[in-house]
Amino acid sequence: MRKIRWRWLVLNLGMILALGNTKDAPLTQPITYDHSAQTVKQLLESLARQTGVRLFAPSPIDSEIVLVIVRDMPLKELMAHLATVADGEWFKQPDGSYHLVRTPKIIKERRQQDDEQLLRGLQRLLERKETKRLLEPLTEEQARQHRDKIKALMREVESQDINTPLWNTPYYRTLQANSDALLAGRRLVVRLLQKIDLRRLLEIPLGERRVFSNVPGRFLLPLGFSVEPLLQQFMRENELVYQLWTHPTEGLNQEWLNNFNNRYGYAIFDYWLRQKPLRRPPTRVYLVVRCHSPDFFTCSVALATDDLKESTSDGGFLWYFQVPLEEQEEEEEKTQPEQSQKPSESSSRSPVKVEWSERSRQFIEAYRAMERTTEAVPWPAILDPSQTEPLSLIPSDVLRTYAQHRGKALIALLQDDLTAGWIYLALQERRELDGFFDQRIRYLWDSQIQESDQVILFKPRLFSYRWGQRVDRAALMRWIEQVRQHGYLRLEDYLSASQFAENRGGINTLAWFYLKIIIERDLWSIDGLGARFLASLTPAQLAQLRAGQSLPLSAFTPAQRELLLRTLYFGETRLEVQWTSDEAPVMERDDEVIVVERPPIELIHAFYPNGLPAGLMVQLPEYHSTDQGRVGVFTQRRAGVWSGFSDLWQLAYEIYNVQTEQVSSWMNADILRYYRERVERYQSQPLMPARKKPFVVEIRLSERHSVRLPLYGELGDYELLNEGKPAPLDKLPEELKKQLDEQLKQLKESRRTGGL
Repeated sequence: MRKIRWRWLVLNLGMILALGNTKDAPLTQPITYDHSAQTVKQLLESLARQTGVRLFAPSPIDSEIVLVIVRDMPLKELMAHLATVADGEWFKQPDGSYHLVRTPKIIKERRQQDDEQLLRGLQRLLERKETKRLLEPLTEEQARQHRDKIKALMREVESQDINTPLWNTPYYRTLQANSDALLAGRRLVVRLLQKIDLRRLLEIPLGERRVFSNVPGRFLLPLGFSVEPLLQQFMRENELVYQLWTHPTEGLNQEWLNNFNNRYGYAIFDYWLRQKPLRRPPTRVYLVVRCHSPDFFTCSVALATDDLKESTSDGGFLWYFQVPLEEQEEEEEKTQPEQSQKPSESSSRSPVKVEWSERSRQFIEAYRAMERTTEAVPWPAILDPSQTEPLSLIPSDVLRTYAQHRGKALIALLQDDLTAGWIYLALQERRELDGFFDQRIRYLWDSQIQESDQVILFKPRLFSYRWGQRVDRAALMRWIEQVRQHGYLRLEDYLSASQFAENRGGINTLAWFYLKIIIERDLWSIDGLGARFLASLTPAQLAQLRAGQSLPLSAFTPAQRELLLRTLYFGETRLEVQWTSDEAPVMERDDEVIVVERPPIELIHAFYPNGLPAGLMVQLPEYHSTDQGRVGVFTQRRAGVWSGFSDLWQLAYEIYNVQTEQVSSWMNADILRYYRERVERYQSQPLMPARKKPFVVEIRLSERHSVRLPLYGELGDYELLNEGKPAPLDKLPEELKKQLDEQLKQLKESRRTGGL
C-alpha cells in the first residue's frame, strides 16, 4: 500500500475521531448529496441548509472547486474527507458553527510532505542506470562505439530507403541516445547536480530560474563545492569527442550528415559535437536551473574564462527531467488488471462510457458551433465561464461516471488543469472512460486518486504548490468580449492576456480552451514573466516607447522596477552582446557556411551579477523607427475575431509546397495535407489584408549589452488594409498579389539552386 495512501487514511481517521468526540448529534446525520462541481462556499451553504449545521470556510479555501457525490454518509465523515482533499482543518467556534481553515501548521506540513516526496524522486532519478552512465567517465572506446553506432544506423536507414521522417521510426530514439551520450556538456550538468544539495532546487519558485555559480554575486547562488575536477574531466571528454567526431577519415562527414538530415528529417544535431573546444580552460561555472512545475526542471551550464571572452553555453549543455514520484512509478510497474488505476478492471468487459449531462452536451454543441462561426454572433451562456463553471461540466461527468462504475462515494477537489485533456477528448467524441484516465492525459492534469472500500478521494498531486491557482472566470470573459469588440488582437490585448499566464509559464489550461475559440493560432505569444513586465507598462509609457523615446529606470514605479529585475534575472531571457572587432568570437567558413566557433555567454548574471546598472534604458530597437511592418493576411475568423496572421512569405511558402512536385522527404503526408487544407481555405474563404508592425522592447544595459522582450516570437500592432474589406486569395488587392507572386518566384529559385 502506498505511503501517501496511509497518510491520507490516518488524516481522515484523526479528523473523524476529532469530530466524533464532539457532542453535536447533528454531525451524525446521514448526507446524500450529488451536485456538479461548485465552490466550497456554495457546498457548505447547501449542506448548512440541509442539516442545520452552520459550516463556513474563509479564504482561500472558500473558492476552491469541489465535487461531492455521497449517499447516506455521516456529516462528520464527509467533513473529514472534505478537509483532507482541501488541505484544511475544522474548528468549532463558540457560536456552534464549524470553520474549515488551512492553518499555517497545515501549510507548513503539506509543503514539507510534498518536498520530501520530490526530494526522494530527485534522489531516485540520480540513481537510475541511464543517469549513472552520464556520471561515469567517458572513455575513448565508449565514444568510438557511440560514433560508429550512429554511422552504422545511418547506413542501415539509407539501405532501406525509408520514405518517412525518422522521428516516426524506432531509429530516431537510438540515434538520439547515441549522439546525446557524446555530449560532454550534458554529462557536466548531471555531475554538478549530483554534488549540489537537491533541496535547493525545491526552493526555486514555479516558472523561474536560478543560477548557481563558483563566482560571487547578489544574483548568483554558491555551488558549495570545488568545480576544478569536474572542469578538467569535461575538457578531456569534450576534446576526445571533438577529435573522434571530426576525424578526417573515421569521423562523421559533414556533407553526408547534412544530406542525411535533409532527406530524413533532423535526427542528429551535431552542432554541439562539431564545435571546437575552448582554447583556454574555463574557470567560471554557471549552472542554470529552471523550475517549470514542481516535478519538472531544465538544467544547463555555461562555462567561461575569467575575462568572459571565451565561453560555451548551448543546447549541448542542457538536461531536462521529470522527477519520478513514488505513486507514478508504482502505477507504471503494475501489470495485474485488478491493480490498475484505470476504471475498467478487465479488458474483457464492455468499455464503460461517460454519461454526459444535458449541460455538458450543450457545452460541446455550442463549442463546436462557435468554432465554425465566423460572424460576431451572441456568445452562448454555456460558454461563459463567469456564468457556467467549466469544471461543473465535462470534468464532473467524467468523475461521476468513474465513481458510479466503482460503486463508491466521491469527494474531489478540482483544478483548472483538469479541463485540458478531458475537454479535448469530449470534443473528439470520445466517451470511453478508460481514455479519460490514460496516463498521457493524467500527466496534463496531474491529479491523484486514493480509494478505500467506500470512498474515492481525488485531489491535485503536489497540491501545496498549486493552492488557489485558478483563472479569474469573469476577467477571462471580459477579455474575450473586449477582443470581439475590436475584431482582432491589438497590442494591448496581447499584453493584458498575460493575466492568464500561470507562474510556471504558459497559459492556464482552462483559459486556453476558451481563448482557442477565437484566437487558436495566436495563443503561443502569451507567456510568463516577460509578458507581465510589458503588461505593466502604462498607456503613457507605451506611447513614449512607440514615439521612439528611451525610458530610464527612474521612469518606472518601484513595482515595475522589481518586476523588470525579476524578469531579467529569474525569467527566461537572453543577453545580447555586441563585440568589438578584436573581441568577436572566431568565425570560420566551411563550404560557404559561416560557423561561429563559440557563441558569447548569454547570461545577464555573468556580466551583471549584483543587479541592474544605473544607466539602464528601456526603448524600442533602432530598426523600429524605420520598419513599416510586414504585409500579410489574417487567415482565420472566428466569432467575429480575425487571427492567424501570416505574412506574404509564409503564405507563399504554404502555396509553394502545395504546388511543387519536389517536396522535401521530411515533409510527410500529414504536413502536406495540413498545407493543402489551409490553401484550399485561403481560396474559398475570405482573408483580411493587414500590416503587422512588430513590437519588441529592448532593455539597453550598456553600449554593449541588451535584452529583448519577449524572448520568443514577437508581439505587434496591426493595421487593416484594403479598407478593412476581406477577400479570398484570388481577389486580394493587386499590389498584394504582385508581392505574393514575387515571393513564390524566390522560393522556386531557391529550390532550383538547392537552397530550400
